[in-house]
Amino acid sequence: MSVTVKDYNQVLYLGFDRYNGERLYDDSQHNNNATFKSAHLDKVPGSCGMCLEVCCGGGIPYIEVTVAMMVQLKEVSGKMVLFETIGGPPMSIHQEPQYLLQVENARLRWFHRNENGSTVFSIITDGPVLSNGKWYHIAAMYDGLRGSSRIYINGRLSKQETADPGVGEFGGEGRLEGYIDELYIYNKTLTEPELKLLINKCHGPQSTMVLHLSFDKNNGPKFLDDSGLMNHASMGGPPALPGQPMPAPPPPTKGSCGNGVQISAGQADIKLDGKTFRNKPIDAVTIALWINVTSVKGAHYLFDTIGGHSAHKHDQYLLAINNGAVSWSHNDQNDRQLFKVATDSIVTENQWVHVAATYSMQSGQAKIFINGNMNKQGPGSGRLSEDWDSYAAFGKHTGSVTDIDTLDEVYMYSRELSPFEIKALYDNCNFGSAKTTSTGQVLYFGFDRVSGSAVFDDSGSGNNGELTSLATVTKTSGTCGNGLRLRGGNILINGQLIKRKPLFGVTMGLWLRLDTNRGEQAIFSTCNPGNPWNSNVQYAFEIVDGRVKWFHKNEKSQTVFSAETNTPVVPAGTWTHISCTYTAAGGKSEIYDWAGKISIGKSYEKAVNGQWISQNKLYGIIDEFYLFDRALKQNEITLLAQTCNYHRIVLHYGFNLFTGKTVYDQSGLANNGLALNGTVSYINGTCGKSVNMTMGQIEVPGDTFRERPQKAISISVWINLQTNRGRHEIFNTIGSHSDHKHDQYDFAVKDGKIIWYHHQENDKEVFNLITLPVIPARRWTHVVATYDSNAMLVKVFVNGNLVKQKSAIGDLSQDWGHFAGIGRHFYEGTYLSGLIDEFIIYNYALSRKEIEFLAQGRCS
Repeated sequence: MSVTVKDYNQVLYLGFDRYNGERLYDDSQHNNNATFKSAHLDKVPGSCGMCLEVCCGGGIPYIEVTVAMMVQLKEVSGKMVLFETIGGPPMSIHQEPQYLLQVENARLRWFHRNENGSTVFSIITDGPVLSNGKWYHIAAMYDGLRGSSRIYINGRLSKQETADPGVGEFGGEGRLEGYIDELYIYNKTLTEPELKLLINKCHGPQSTMVLHLSFDKNNGPKFLDDSGLMNHASMGGPPALPGQPMPAPPPPTKGSCGNGVQISAGQADIKLDGKTFRNKPIDAVTIALWINVTSVKGAHYLFDTIGGHSAHKHDQYLLAINNGAVSWSHNDQNDRQLFKVATDSIVTENQWVHVAATYSMQSGQAKIFINGNMNKQGPGSGRLSEDWDSYAAFGKHTGSVTDIDTLDEVYMYSRELSPFEIKALYDNCNFGSAKTTSTGQVLYFGFDRVSGSAVFDDSGSGNNGELTSLATVTKTSGTCGNGLRLRGGNILINGQLIKRKPLFGVTMGLWLRLDTNRGEQAIFSTCNPGNPWNSNVQYAFEIVDGRVKWFHKNEKSQTVFSAETNTPVVPAGTWTHISCTYTAAGGKSEIYDWAGKISIGKSYEKAVNGQWISQNKLYGIIDEFYLFDRALKQNEITLLAQTCNYHRIVLHYGFNLFTGKTVYDQSGLANNGLALNGTVSYINGTCGKSVNMTMGQIEVPGDTFRERPQKAISISVWINLQTNRGRHEIFNTIGSHSDHKHDQYDFAVKDGKIIWYHHQENDKEVFNLITLPVIPARRWTHVVATYDSNAMLVKVFVNGNLVKQKSAIGDLSQDWGHFAGIGRHFYEGTYLSGLIDEFIIYNYALSRKEIEFLAQGRCS
């Protein structure tokens, strides 16, 4: 995180998180440990882990030329010593204060006299710079070569003077009351970028990260911690036999995002040094990781701690998978349980899953998130245990020697991450196929591929449907892409052409929003009046006054199954995910008759005169309709329901994973791009690798793009232009079957100004916004462009700040068929000259808070 942590010129760093009795351990490389008196350690709001609460002064050890600390004072009037050194014989001829940093009526004084008693410098801020009860980052420096002394407040230069030997007395009183945290001393003056790195260690979205194991960096048997706190981990295992060397660490394996680590069942694990772990969570915690298991059986301890001086010797932190269900609990040193929550069985074998667990004493809630979505939460209270002395490790699990767990991207924070931040962690490494559950798909209608009345089957089986009257595919807000709007119409499917019909089991699943839940409304039905044994309805999947009914009679009129919920479970006007399954007991096969009418949205029967009579018409919207030839498990159904998150990322190029020229989409929708003209020569960016777009482009699969935004959109990107002169294209689309052939989306920088423009398929302008010059050259800049048709507003943000907005109206074009690309304007042939990183498209307008979070650089 902060390069200064490993700086040899850092001669003292007291984070106040490692201590034993009155002994404070130095976190620099010089072991200048300290002793504190008339003070004690505590965790208070705003501090960075533990901090030092002081009353009436206290001793502070050796210093050189830079002092930096976080401080919160109860009272800023009068004189208070923050830092002081006093020499003595034989080095000094006096015993007066030498270095002195003190508060004088809310102003800061920085003073030094040498061993001979001569004042070297003495400066004081021009006015008050501190307030009661507020945290500040203070840095005081002296550069002996230039004779320059400086005072910084929160990273900003507040006062600077050359040496003035005749100013001021040392003065000062030992009555400091308040808190001190993150005290640094250097034998050099820091540059402003170094000082900002120091401050950012305890501010912003990354400030509370206490551990990040990416498994991309190792030093022998150690896995290096990327958080900057040097909480490195090592591969654990059974002790070596006498006279035998320790086994070598396992070779790197493919993870969810770069390298991962494989852990065999038994004694293997990834160990932390619980005694020296820096910045342990105290009143809030988040643990997040990716895991892929070859078997869900038994116990998989994702994170586990055991104390060394607690009142008990069993688990304190325990995040685990038990037979596919995720559990999250914590017992403090006194064996009091703070919280315990558990999901249903949700983890599947041989599939990457992202697990995040949070707890906050302030909110009183513990939560479990699966693949970026909150799955379970429960109440909790109390402070977290800091006793990890006996055991702290990730990944230990039971089972046979062939059972392998693979871990990747392990994060720990000392605060509760927001759902948006957890979603961002998940999206950052979500390289996956478009749909997680695919085995056994008979048909899948996402309603995003339509031509005339034909609705294309997205399962790849070719079981396309045909729209009838009063059934339309619409751009309805809230659906996952397009939805099927039914006002008495339906979709008909030719069952005789279905190659793989359900025999031993069946699952149907869909998202549904009803206009009304009164009466009988058919979701799916089959009927073959030509069958001499059963000419009536065979499959019936219906809503009856809000209850779900699931029924089947086979071609011989034998009832195979019949189930109905006891109470109404499907409300009107609310999106609800419904799944129904059946599996044949004892392997019994049922030959289902699909020769008649197969319908989504109504049911049929044939009258005596041979005419079809439609009935039980559904009024509402259907989306993401699946049919499988097997009974899905509970965890698969849960994952199925999570594939369509209505506010979601639909494209994320982080540029950290290429295969040849393929740029992998991290949204999970597999909207992979193609890098052309040398754009794969990438350089470190704001979040891992970036791409040099000069004379290059990334082609986006516009004709097959999944879940194009319809009612709202946000595009977020980091750019670093070689020059802001001329035109630099960020994103451009051209339609293939629209009424015109010019730009539909046009997102660009021209002479430092941002252009954000969109036309529909019929050439109607939705918005056209141009800002003042706001984009500099040769500097990483974060840009977000948004549009919301409901709010009728288009906006542009730069580095988290709104720079322009205006009114706009209309839906967004769905025709990206002729061209969709990043870094090149199709007709003008102009390119983005410079670097690009973290290109993300959302299907909704990001909030200001979300944009501010992204602009802080969650991966920088």
